[in-house]
Order: sequence, then C-alpha cells, then structure tokens
Amino acid sequence: MGEKLIDELPATVSINLAALHGLVCIHLQRLLDILAVSLVGLEKVDDSAYADFSPFFNLAPAQNERLTRESAVAEAQRWYLCTAFRDAIEVINLFLDRGRLVCALCSKTARGKIMGADYNRIVGAEAEEFHFLGLPKKLERLRKDFGIAAELETHALSINTARNCLVHRLGIVSDEDVDANGELAILWRSLSLVKQSSDGTQEISLDEPGEIVDVGWSVIARITDNKKTFRRGERIDLSHREITHTFSTLMAFTTSIVQSMERYSKKLDIRMPDSRAEDV
Repeated sequence: MGEKLIDELPATVSINLAALHGLVCIHLQRLLDILAVSLVGLEKVDDSAYADFSPFFNLAPAQNERLTRESAVAEAQRWYLCTAFRDAIEVINLFLDRGRLVCALCSKTARGKIMGADYNRIVGAEAEEFHFLGLPKKLERLRKDFGIAAELETHALSINTARNCLVHRLGIVSDEDVDANGELAILWRSLSLVKQSSDGTQEISLDEPGEIVDVGWSVIARITDNKKTFRRGERIDLSHREITHTFSTLMAFTTSIVQSMERYSKKLDIRMPDSRAEDV
C-alpha cells in the first residue's frame, strides 16, 4: 500500500533551459578571464624576474635544460591554449550530459507517469554511460534518440579535434588528427565590422579600437565562417582573438542545442516553465 501511495503522489520537475545555457556562458567567460590574466602576466615577466624566481622549495630536475625566458613564455602560451580548449570542451560535455537528461525525462513524461525505477535508470546508469562518451558520440546519440540537431556542429567538432591534439599530442598534428586532405581544420564563426565608402568601392575593417568612420561612410556587420588549417607535423597556434572566436562559436552551438530541445518538448506537448523560474 505504501508503494501504491507513493506512485500516486504528484511530482513536478521544473526545467529551466535558459539557466542550463547560462551556465555554459558563465564557465566560458571565466575561462576567457583566466586566459586574459595569464597572457597579460606573461608579457610582464622579464629576464630578471624569470631568473630570480626561487620559491622556498625549488625543484630543478634538469637544471642544465632549463628554458630561456623567451622559450618558457612560448611554451606557457601553448599550455594556456591547451588548458583553455580542454576546459571549454569539458563545459560543452557537461552541458550535453544535462541536455540528455532533460530530453530523456521529457520523453518518458510524454508517455505517462515516471516510475521510480524509470527515473533512477535515466539519472543513474543511462547518465553514467552517456557521460563517458566522447563529444561526437554524444551528439550522435542525441540526434538518434531525440532528434536533437545543432547548427555549427561541424565547427564544434573541429574545435574538439583541436582539443584532442592539444591534450594528447602536445598540439603537434599527427595522422590521428587530419582529414582526407591531410589537414586539421579549426572552424569558427565570427562577427566582423567594416566601414564602406558612400559609393561602395572601398571597405576598411574596423578591427581596432578608435577607428573613425568618415562622414558619408556606412558601417556593415557581417557574420563569416573562418578556417585555420594545420598540416601533419605542424603545431597548433591560435591568437587570443581566434580563441575568443572559437568560444563564441561554442556559445552559439549550445544556443542551437537549447532551441532544438525546446522544439522537441513542444513536439511532445510538454510545456516548459518560464525561463525566469528559479528551479533548475
């Protein structure tokens, strides 16, 4: 009788997709802030500061092989690039884990009452199995099981490929990283501004602060797809601006996933609560 009473008790699951996407934006913003502080710090390290740095316990397992300041700065920049890409993809993976949970609960709810065993399976064994999939497999599973599709998926997968190369091969492109053309291509979408003369014959990029737009000229905003390629044996290298564009692309990618989940819930005739709801 106790089990029957529990089964008949009403339960509400409140899902806030806006908050789910907001967490992605917060984590990516923190990564960009940390990256900015790190790169600014590198610029301020001179030869004297580098040579004199000696904490209370200083380990020097190969003192004769110590890097010069210039080499150390270059390696640190690559390290920050690796860390930024690794952590950014982890943010996306966590987002997809939570997204699958939303879709699975919606799917089960649309078929009727969720029993305790169903809920435990969705948030337990199924969630654990999905968590350990790589990014490509997660996207494939979401598409197959729930019809979730995302704009910029190709871009996100290219960033994930770069992440794998940075984390597992020190950023040096190998056979495991390249496509049929023998290249590792990183794709991103960016917003660019140009000023255009009144007769349309001249265009000048507005990519630096303080640019003046002459009287009679117009400002045009364009969304463009960009690609940077690396061949076997080359080392992945991106500027801070290019890293920022890849992060912006990941944000747009997750926005598209959320929109697809909203369409999925409407298809199941499940009403999502107001995005300002407090429950997540």
